[in-house]
Amino acid sequence: METGKGVHANRYFAELFAIDRDNAFEVAEAWSDLFVDDKEREKLLLSFVDSDLVRDFEIQLRTRTGRKIWGQVALAHLSLAHDSLLLFSVVDITPLKTAEGEGYRQHRAQKEALARLSASEKRL
Repeated sequence: METGKGVHANRYFAELFAIDRDNAFEVAEAWSDLFVDDKEREKLLLSFVDSDLVRDFEIQLRTRTGRKIWGQVALAHLSLAHDSLLLFSVVDITPLKTAEGEGYRQHRAQKEALARLSASEKRL
């Protein structure tokens, strides 16, 4: 944990972030580059420091190719042999966030249409 170097990346993580599983140590050379917003990364890490475990933290992440995704992140401290490790788990929730955004835009458009309709009815 002290070095910030990646030790292992499973197939899902490797595919999601476009990294080479055989060179997982390269992952954390740019640990901070995984996060789109430094302030959000800081909030995540502070939450971890407070409780030694974080679950269901939604944050925008960046793949190695530069693509932005939304991730639902979990962090946990692991002790393995004489090593202190940080388990970083992420699920891609980009489709969910996209649908939420589209739902919000549709709801707003409907409210605006109703307001226009209501205003035109008042004029009649």
